[in-house]
Amino acid sequence: MFLYLSILLLSALIQLLLLPNIQSCPYLTSLDSSPDGKLAASNLRGNHGSDYHDNRQLQGVSSASSSSPTSSPSYPTSTASNPFCVKTGGRPPKLSTKGIQTAVKSIKTLFYGNLSAYANNSLTLSDIFGQSIRLAFHDAGEVDLTNSNDFKGADGCISDTKANKGLKEATSFVNTLLEPLWQKYCDLISRGDFWALIGKLSVEKADPTGTMNIPYYYGRVDKADCALTDATNPLPNPFAALNTSSFLGPGLVHSFVNRMGLTVNDLVTLSGAHTIGHVHLSNNPELVDGAWDDTPHVFDNNYFNFLLNSQSIARTSTIVPVLNFWKANNSETIRLNTDIAIAFGFAFQPHQTSQECSSTSVPTNSYGCINPLSTTPPSTLSLVQLYAANNSAFLTDFASSFSKMSNIGYGFNGSTGKLGSLTMFTPAY
Repeated sequence: MFLYLSILLLSALIQLLLLPNIQSCPYLTSLDSSPDGKLAASNLRGNHGSDYHDNRQLQGVSSASSSSPTSSPSYPTSTASNPFCVKTGGRPPKLSTKGIQTAVKSIKTLFYGNLSAYANNSLTLSDIFGQSIRLAFHDAGEVDLTNSNDFKGADGCISDTKANKGLKEATSFVNTLLEPLWQKYCDLISRGDFWALIGKLSVEKADPTGTMNIPYYYGRVDKADCALTDATNPLPNPFAALNTSSFLGPGLVHSFVNRMGLTVNDLVTLSGAHTIGHVHLSNNPELVDGAWDDTPHVFDNNYFNFLLNSQSIARTSTIVPVLNFWKANNSETIRLNTDIAIAFGFAFQPHQTSQECSSTSVPTNSYGCINPLSTTPPSTLSLVQLYAANNSAFLTDFASSFSKMSNIGYGFNGSTGKLGSLTMFTPAY
Protein backbone atom coordinates (compact mmCIF):
# COMPACT_ATOMS: atom_id res chain seq x y z
CA MET A 1 0.00 0.00 0.00
CA PHE A 2 2.82 2.39 0.92
CA LEU A 3 4.62 1.61 -2.34
CA TYR A 4 1.42 2.24 -4.34
CA LEU A 5 0.89 5.65 -2.71
CA SER A 6 4.53 6.57 -3.27
CA ILE A 7 4.22 5.81 -6.97
CA LEU A 8 1.09 7.95 -7.23
CA LEU A 9 2.76 10.88 -5.47
CA LEU A 10 5.86 10.61 -7.64
CA SER A 11 3.75 10.47 -10.80
CA ALA A 12 1.80 13.58 -9.78
CA LEU A 13 5.04 15.44 -8.97
CA ILE A 14 6.59 14.57 -12.33
CA GLN A 15 3.49 15.74 -14.19
CA LEU A 16 3.45 18.97 -12.24
CA LEU A 17 7.08 19.64 -13.11
CA LEU A 18 6.42 18.92 -16.77
CA LEU A 19 3.63 21.49 -17.06
CA PRO A 20 4.54 24.29 -19.49
CA ASN A 21 6.31 27.19 -17.81
CA ILE A 22 3.77 29.97 -17.37
CA GLN A 23 6.49 32.60 -17.64
CA SER A 24 7.57 31.46 -21.11
CA CYS A 25 4.21 32.30 -22.76
CA PRO A 26 4.68 29.97 -25.76
CA TYR A 27 1.37 30.91 -27.38
CA LEU A 28 2.06 33.58 -29.98
CA THR A 29 2.22 31.07 -32.82
CA SER A 30 -0.32 28.71 -31.27
CA LEU A 31 -3.30 31.00 -31.79
CA ASP A 32 -3.66 29.60 -35.31
CA SER A 33 -4.33 26.15 -33.90
CA SER A 34 -3.37 22.82 -35.40
CA PRO A 35 -6.50 21.17 -36.86
CA ASP A 36 -5.22 17.78 -35.78
CA GLY A 37 -4.61 18.59 -32.13
CA LYS A 38 -7.21 17.59 -29.56
CA LEU A 39 -7.30 18.31 -25.86
CA ALA A 40 -10.45 17.84 -23.83
CA ALA A 41 -10.77 20.77 -21.42
CA SER A 42 -12.64 18.81 -18.79
CA ASN A 43 -12.75 18.38 -15.06
CA LEU A 44 -14.72 16.58 -12.40
CA ARG A 45 -18.17 17.53 -11.31
CA GLY A 46 -18.19 18.09 -7.57
CA ASN A 47 -19.88 19.84 -4.66
CA HIS A 48 -17.94 22.91 -3.59
CA GLY A 49 -19.79 23.19 -0.33
CA SER A 50 -18.33 20.07 1.26
CA ASP A 51 -15.28 17.84 1.26
CA TYR A 52 -14.05 15.82 -1.71
CA HIS A 53 -16.51 13.27 -3.02
CA ASP A 54 -16.52 9.76 -4.34
CA ASN A 55 -15.90 9.68 -8.09
CA ARG A 56 -19.17 7.79 -8.64
CA GLN A 57 -21.14 10.74 -7.30
CA LEU A 58 -19.06 13.21 -9.32
CA GLN A 59 -20.01 11.40 -12.50
CA GLY A 60 -23.70 11.49 -11.61
CA VAL A 61 -23.97 7.90 -10.36
CA SER A 62 -25.82 7.36 -7.09
CA SER A 63 -23.62 7.01 -4.04
CA ALA A 64 -24.37 5.87 -0.52
CA SER A 65 -23.26 9.22 0.81
CA SER A 66 -23.28 12.61 -0.91
CA SER A 67 -21.45 14.47 1.83
CA SER A 68 -18.33 12.41 2.45
CA PRO A 69 -15.94 10.24 0.45
CA THR A 70 -16.22 6.48 0.45
CA SER A 71 -13.47 4.36 1.93
CA SER A 72 -11.76 3.91 -1.44
CA PRO A 73 -12.47 6.82 -3.84
CA SER A 74 -11.13 6.51 -7.38
CA TYR A 75 -9.92 9.71 -9.03
CA PRO A 76 -8.49 10.05 -12.53
CA THR A 77 -4.85 10.86 -13.03
CA SER A 78 -4.06 14.14 -14.75
CA THR A 79 -2.32 13.69 -18.09
CA ALA A 80 -1.53 15.95 -21.01
CA SER A 81 -4.70 14.78 -22.80
CA ASN A 82 -6.91 14.69 -19.71
CA PRO A 83 -5.82 17.62 -17.53
CA PHE A 84 -7.57 17.30 -14.21
CA CYS A 85 -6.21 19.22 -11.25
CA VAL A 86 -2.79 17.78 -10.45
CA LYS A 87 -2.67 19.24 -6.94
CA THR A 88 -5.83 17.46 -5.82
CA GLY A 89 -5.47 14.29 -7.87
CA GLY A 90 -8.53 15.20 -9.92
CA ARG A 91 -10.76 16.14 -6.99
CA PRO A 92 -12.70 19.44 -6.94
CA PRO A 93 -11.29 22.35 -4.94
CA LYS A 94 -12.17 23.09 -1.35
CA LEU A 95 -13.63 26.56 -1.68
CA SER A 96 -13.12 29.19 1.00
CA THR A 97 -13.31 32.97 1.08
CA LYS A 98 -9.61 33.26 1.82
CA GLY A 99 -8.69 30.71 -0.84
CA ILE A 100 -10.68 32.36 -3.63
CA GLN A 101 -9.29 35.77 -2.67
CA THR A 102 -5.76 34.39 -2.86
CA ALA A 103 -6.43 32.72 -6.20
CA VAL A 104 -8.06 35.76 -7.83
CA LYS A 105 -5.33 38.16 -6.70
CA SER A 106 -2.51 35.84 -7.79
CA ILE A 107 -4.11 34.94 -11.14
CA LYS A 108 -4.71 38.60 -11.95
CA THR A 109 -1.10 39.49 -11.14
CA LEU A 110 0.36 36.65 -13.25
CA PHE A 111 -2.04 37.09 -16.18
CA TYR A 112 -1.50 40.84 -16.42
CA GLY A 113 2.22 40.34 -15.90
CA ASN A 114 2.41 38.12 -18.97
CA LEU A 115 0.41 40.66 -21.00
CA SER A 116 2.95 43.39 -20.26
CA ALA A 117 5.42 41.67 -22.57
CA TYR A 118 3.06 42.43 -25.47
CA ALA A 119 2.17 46.01 -24.60
CA ASN A 120 3.26 47.16 -28.08
CA ASN A 121 1.90 44.17 -29.98
CA SER A 122 -1.73 44.95 -30.71
CA LEU A 123 -2.28 41.80 -32.80
CA THR A 124 -1.20 39.48 -30.01
CA LEU A 125 -3.23 41.37 -27.41
CA SER A 126 -6.25 41.18 -29.71
CA ASP A 127 -5.90 37.41 -29.91
CA ILE A 128 -5.38 36.93 -26.18
CA PHE A 129 -8.30 39.11 -25.17
CA GLY A 130 -10.59 37.83 -27.91
CA GLN A 131 -9.96 34.16 -27.18
CA SER A 132 -10.34 34.65 -23.42
CA ILE A 133 -13.72 36.33 -23.81
CA ARG A 134 -14.82 33.74 -26.37
CA LEU A 135 -13.81 30.92 -24.01
CA ALA A 136 -15.92 32.32 -21.15
CA PHE A 137 -18.92 32.75 -23.46
CA HIS A 138 -18.67 29.32 -25.07
CA ASP A 139 -18.29 27.61 -21.71
CA ALA A 140 -21.41 29.27 -20.30
CA GLY A 141 -23.34 29.15 -23.59
CA GLU A 142 -23.31 25.37 -23.94
CA VAL A 143 -26.47 25.09 -21.90
CA ASP A 144 -30.13 24.46 -22.60
CA LEU A 145 -32.30 25.65 -19.72
CA THR A 146 -35.37 24.30 -21.51
CA ASN A 147 -34.05 20.74 -21.16
CA SER A 148 -34.55 19.33 -17.66
CA ASN A 149 -31.87 16.70 -18.33
CA ASP A 150 -29.24 19.23 -19.41
CA PHE A 151 -26.79 20.32 -16.72
CA LYS A 152 -24.12 21.88 -18.89
CA GLY A 153 -23.15 25.53 -18.62
CA ALA A 154 -20.24 27.43 -17.11
CA ASP A 155 -18.50 24.27 -15.97
CA GLY A 156 -14.89 24.45 -17.14
CA CYS A 157 -15.67 22.08 -20.00
CA ILE A 158 -16.31 22.85 -23.68
CA SER A 159 -17.43 20.36 -26.31
CA ASP A 160 -15.30 19.07 -29.14
CA THR A 161 -17.43 20.79 -31.77
CA LYS A 162 -16.79 23.13 -34.67
CA ALA A 163 -17.96 26.11 -32.61
CA ASN A 164 -14.98 25.63 -30.29
CA LYS A 165 -12.30 25.27 -32.95
CA GLY A 166 -9.24 27.19 -31.82
CA LEU A 167 -10.04 26.70 -28.13
CA LYS A 168 -9.67 22.93 -27.76
CA GLU A 169 -6.44 22.07 -29.56
CA ALA A 170 -3.29 21.22 -27.64
CA THR A 171 -1.50 24.15 -29.28
CA SER A 172 -4.17 26.71 -28.47
CA PHE A 173 -3.21 29.36 -25.95
CA VAL A 174 -6.06 28.10 -23.77
CA ASN A 175 -3.98 25.00 -23.18
CA THR A 176 -0.46 26.45 -23.41
CA LEU A 177 -1.04 29.55 -21.26
CA LEU A 178 -4.30 29.37 -19.34
CA GLU A 179 -4.26 25.70 -18.33
CA PRO A 180 -0.83 25.89 -16.60
CA LEU A 181 -1.96 29.06 -14.82
CA TRP A 182 -5.11 27.33 -13.56
CA GLN A 183 -3.10 24.31 -12.45
CA LYS A 184 -1.14 26.58 -10.09
CA TYR A 185 -4.35 27.40 -8.17
CA CYS A 186 -6.70 24.52 -9.06
CA ASP A 187 -6.89 23.50 -5.39
CA LEU A 188 -8.48 26.91 -4.68
CA ILE A 189 -10.62 27.69 -7.74
CA SER A 190 -12.58 25.55 -10.22
CA ARG A 191 -11.76 25.71 -13.90
CA GLY A 192 -15.21 27.17 -14.62
CA ASP A 193 -14.58 29.98 -12.12
CA PHE A 194 -11.11 30.48 -13.59
CA TRP A 195 -12.36 30.80 -17.18
CA ALA A 196 -15.04 33.29 -16.12
CA LEU A 197 -12.37 35.26 -14.24
CA ILE A 198 -9.99 35.35 -17.23
CA GLY A 199 -12.81 36.66 -19.44
CA LYS A 200 -13.58 39.39 -16.91
CA LEU A 201 -9.92 40.35 -16.56
CA SER A 202 -9.47 40.53 -20.34
CA VAL A 203 -12.40 42.89 -20.82
CA GLU A 204 -11.25 45.14 -18.00
CA LYS A 205 -7.64 45.23 -19.21
CA ALA A 206 -8.65 46.02 -22.79
CA ASP A 207 -10.88 48.94 -21.73
CA PRO A 208 -8.78 52.12 -22.21
CA THR A 209 -11.11 54.17 -19.97
CA GLY A 210 -10.30 51.98 -16.96
CA THR A 211 -13.93 52.13 -15.85
CA MET A 212 -14.95 48.50 -16.42
CA ASN A 213 -15.65 46.51 -13.26
CA ILE A 214 -17.54 43.33 -14.06
CA PRO A 215 -19.24 41.70 -11.03
CA TYR A 216 -17.68 38.31 -10.36
CA TYR A 217 -19.20 35.27 -8.67
CA TYR A 218 -17.55 31.96 -7.80
CA GLY A 219 -18.68 28.42 -7.04
CA ARG A 220 -19.13 26.95 -10.53
CA VAL A 221 -19.08 23.15 -10.58
CA ASP A 222 -16.71 21.62 -13.12
CA LYS A 223 -17.85 18.63 -15.16
CA ALA A 224 -16.05 15.84 -16.94
CA ASP A 225 -18.76 15.33 -19.55
CA CYS A 226 -19.77 18.11 -21.92
CA ALA A 227 -20.25 16.01 -25.04
CA LEU A 228 -22.23 17.75 -27.79
CA THR A 229 -22.43 17.50 -31.55
CA ASP A 230 -22.47 20.33 -34.05
CA ALA A 231 -26.20 19.72 -34.43
CA THR A 232 -27.00 19.75 -30.69
CA ASN A 233 -24.68 22.56 -29.57
CA PRO A 234 -27.00 25.41 -28.47
CA LEU A 235 -24.49 28.12 -29.39
CA PRO A 236 -25.76 30.21 -32.34
CA ASN A 237 -24.41 29.34 -35.77
CA PRO A 238 -22.92 32.57 -37.16
CA PHE A 239 -22.94 31.25 -40.74
CA ALA A 240 -26.62 30.35 -41.11
CA ALA A 241 -28.57 32.09 -43.85
CA LEU A 242 -30.39 35.15 -42.60
CA ASN A 243 -33.75 34.16 -44.04
CA THR A 244 -33.96 30.76 -42.32
CA SER A 245 -36.23 30.71 -39.29
CA SER A 246 -34.31 27.78 -37.82
CA PHE A 247 -31.57 30.12 -36.67
CA LEU A 248 -31.65 33.88 -37.01
CA GLY A 249 -34.86 35.60 -36.16
CA PRO A 250 -36.77 33.08 -34.07
CA GLY A 251 -33.76 30.78 -33.93
CA LEU A 252 -31.31 33.39 -32.64
CA VAL A 253 -33.75 34.55 -30.00
CA HIS A 254 -34.37 30.93 -29.02
CA SER A 255 -30.64 30.37 -28.44
CA PHE A 256 -30.13 33.45 -26.27
CA VAL A 257 -33.50 33.91 -24.58
CA ASN A 258 -34.91 30.42 -24.14
CA ARG A 259 -31.87 28.16 -23.97
CA MET A 260 -29.57 30.59 -22.13
CA GLY A 261 -32.12 32.62 -20.20
CA LEU A 262 -30.80 35.96 -21.46
CA THR A 263 -32.71 38.82 -23.09
CA VAL A 264 -32.73 40.30 -26.59
CA ASN A 265 -30.93 43.34 -25.16
CA ASP A 266 -28.25 41.01 -23.75
CA LEU A 267 -27.90 39.55 -27.25
CA VAL A 268 -27.11 43.00 -28.70
CA THR A 269 -24.83 43.99 -25.83
CA LEU A 270 -22.82 40.75 -25.88
CA SER A 271 -22.45 41.03 -29.66
CA GLY A 272 -20.33 44.06 -28.82
CA ALA A 273 -17.61 41.66 -27.66
CA HIS A 274 -16.75 41.42 -31.37
CA THR A 275 -15.08 44.79 -30.89
CA ILE A 276 -12.07 42.77 -29.82
CA GLY A 277 -10.28 39.81 -31.36
CA HIS A 278 -9.78 38.35 -34.84
CA VAL A 279 -11.16 35.62 -37.05
CA HIS A 280 -8.41 33.17 -38.00
CA LEU A 281 -8.64 31.37 -41.31
CA SER A 282 -7.08 28.27 -39.76
CA ASN A 283 -10.04 28.00 -37.36
CA ASN A 284 -12.71 29.16 -39.81
CA PRO A 285 -11.75 28.14 -43.37
CA GLU A 286 -15.15 29.30 -44.65
CA LEU A 287 -14.16 32.90 -43.85
CA VAL A 288 -11.10 35.09 -44.29
CA ASP A 289 -8.67 36.47 -41.74
CA GLY A 290 -10.01 39.71 -40.32
CA ALA A 291 -11.42 41.73 -37.46
CA TRP A 292 -14.69 43.56 -36.83
CA ASP A 293 -13.19 47.04 -36.47
CA ASP A 294 -9.83 48.80 -36.80
CA THR A 295 -8.90 48.62 -33.08
CA PRO A 296 -9.37 44.90 -32.30
CA HIS A 297 -7.16 45.05 -29.20
CA VAL A 298 -9.32 47.75 -27.57
CA PHE A 299 -12.63 47.12 -25.83
CA ASP A 300 -14.97 49.96 -26.83
CA ASN A 301 -18.03 50.77 -28.96
CA ASN A 302 -16.08 50.87 -32.23
CA TYR A 303 -17.76 47.65 -33.35
CA PHE A 304 -21.17 49.33 -33.42
CA ASN A 305 -19.82 52.37 -35.29
CA PHE A 306 -18.29 50.19 -37.99
CA LEU A 307 -21.42 48.09 -38.23
CA LEU A 308 -23.66 51.08 -38.88
CA ASN A 309 -21.38 53.45 -40.74
CA SER A 310 -19.70 51.30 -43.37
CA GLN A 311 -21.15 49.37 -46.29
CA SER A 312 -21.46 45.68 -45.41
CA ILE A 313 -21.25 43.64 -48.60
CA ALA A 314 -22.29 39.99 -48.74
CA ARG A 315 -19.62 37.48 -49.72
CA THR A 316 -20.12 33.78 -50.42
CA SER A 317 -17.64 31.36 -48.92
CA THR A 318 -15.27 29.83 -51.46
CA ILE A 319 -15.03 26.70 -49.31
CA VAL A 320 -18.73 26.12 -48.59
CA PRO A 321 -20.86 28.00 -51.18
CA VAL A 322 -24.04 27.81 -49.08
CA LEU A 323 -22.38 29.85 -46.32
CA ASN A 324 -21.77 33.56 -46.39
CA PHE A 325 -20.09 36.34 -44.49
CA TRP A 326 -19.78 40.08 -45.00
CA LYS A 327 -16.93 42.43 -45.81
CA ALA A 328 -16.93 46.16 -45.26
CA ASN A 329 -16.47 48.24 -48.41
CA ASN A 330 -12.87 49.49 -48.84
CA SER A 331 -11.88 47.87 -45.56
CA GLU A 332 -10.53 44.61 -44.18
CA THR A 333 -13.19 44.47 -41.48
CA ILE A 334 -15.67 41.61 -41.52
CA ARG A 335 -19.20 40.84 -40.35
CA LEU A 336 -21.06 37.65 -39.54
CA ASN A 337 -24.76 37.10 -40.16
CA THR A 338 -25.39 37.57 -36.43
CA ASP A 339 -23.84 41.05 -36.63
CA ILE A 340 -25.91 42.09 -39.63
CA ALA A 341 -29.07 40.75 -37.99
CA ILE A 342 -29.01 43.03 -34.93
CA ALA A 343 -28.56 46.15 -37.08
CA PHE A 344 -30.53 45.38 -40.23
CA GLY A 345 -32.90 42.54 -39.43
CA PHE A 346 -33.37 38.95 -40.44
CA ALA A 347 -35.53 38.97 -43.56
CA PHE A 348 -33.35 39.44 -46.63
CA GLN A 349 -31.32 37.37 -49.07
CA PRO A 350 -27.62 37.61 -48.30
CA HIS A 351 -26.34 35.40 -51.11
CA GLN A 352 -27.16 37.87 -53.84
CA THR A 353 -23.88 39.37 -55.04
CA SER A 354 -25.44 42.85 -55.02
CA GLN A 355 -26.53 42.63 -51.37
CA GLU A 356 -25.33 45.55 -49.26
CA CYS A 357 -26.48 46.97 -45.93
CA SER A 358 -25.61 50.22 -44.17
CA SER A 359 -27.07 53.39 -42.66
CA THR A 360 -26.83 54.96 -46.15
CA SER A 361 -27.41 52.00 -48.40
CA VAL A 362 -26.72 52.33 -52.12
CA PRO A 363 -28.63 53.22 -54.29
CA THR A 364 -31.34 54.63 -52.03
CA ASN A 365 -28.89 56.60 -49.83
CA SER A 366 -30.95 55.70 -46.78
CA TYR A 367 -30.80 53.18 -43.96
CA GLY A 368 -31.34 49.56 -44.93
CA CYS A 369 -30.35 46.86 -47.36
CA ILE A 370 -30.54 46.33 -51.09
CA ASN A 371 -33.14 43.74 -52.16
CA PRO A 372 -34.68 43.32 -48.72
CA LEU A 373 -37.57 40.98 -48.05
CA SER A 374 -38.69 43.48 -45.43
CA THR A 375 -37.96 47.18 -44.99
CA THR A 376 -38.89 47.20 -41.29
CA PRO A 377 -35.83 47.82 -39.07
CA PRO A 378 -35.27 45.22 -36.35
CA SER A 379 -36.32 46.03 -32.80
CA THR A 380 -32.64 45.84 -31.82
CA LEU A 381 -31.59 48.76 -34.05
CA SER A 382 -32.24 51.45 -31.43
CA LEU A 383 -29.85 49.79 -28.97
CA VAL A 384 -27.17 49.41 -31.68
CA GLN A 385 -27.54 53.12 -32.43
CA LEU A 386 -27.33 54.02 -28.72
CA TYR A 387 -24.10 52.07 -28.26
CA ALA A 388 -22.59 53.52 -31.45
CA ALA A 389 -23.14 56.99 -30.02
CA ASN A 390 -22.37 56.32 -26.35
CA ASN A 391 -19.35 54.25 -25.31
CA SER A 392 -20.10 54.68 -21.60
CA ALA A 393 -23.59 53.22 -22.02
CA PHE A 394 -22.15 50.22 -23.86
CA LEU A 395 -19.48 49.53 -21.22
CA THR A 396 -21.98 49.79 -18.37
CA ASP A 397 -24.47 47.44 -20.02
CA PHE A 398 -21.77 45.01 -21.12
CA ALA A 399 -20.47 44.59 -17.57
CA SER A 400 -23.96 43.58 -16.46
CA SER A 401 -24.68 41.29 -19.43
CA PHE A 402 -21.29 39.57 -19.27
CA SER A 403 -21.69 38.80 -15.57
CA LYS A 404 -25.21 37.53 -16.23
CA MET A 405 -23.99 35.35 -19.12
CA SER A 406 -21.13 33.82 -17.13
CA ASN A 407 -23.56 32.89 -14.33
CA ILE A 408 -26.13 31.11 -16.51
CA GLY A 409 -28.04 28.41 -14.63
CA TYR A 410 -26.89 29.38 -11.13
CA GLY A 411 -28.55 31.11 -8.18
CA PHE A 412 -26.70 33.63 -6.05
CA ASN A 413 -25.58 33.94 -2.44
CA GLY A 414 -27.81 31.18 -1.11
CA SER A 415 -30.52 31.00 -3.75
CA THR A 416 -30.24 27.84 -5.85
CA GLY A 417 -30.56 27.68 -9.61
CA LYS A 418 -30.62 24.66 -11.88
CA LEU A 419 -26.83 24.25 -11.58
CA GLY A 420 -26.38 25.35 -7.96
CA SER A 421 -25.47 28.59 -6.19
CA LEU A 422 -22.71 31.16 -6.68
CA THR A 423 -21.23 33.62 -4.18
CA MET A 424 -20.32 37.21 -4.99
CA PHE A 425 -16.60 37.81 -4.84
CA THR A 426 -15.48 40.48 -2.36
CA PRO A 427 -11.81 41.40 -2.73
CA ALA A 428 -9.69 41.63 0.39
CA TYR A 429 -7.32 44.15 -1.13
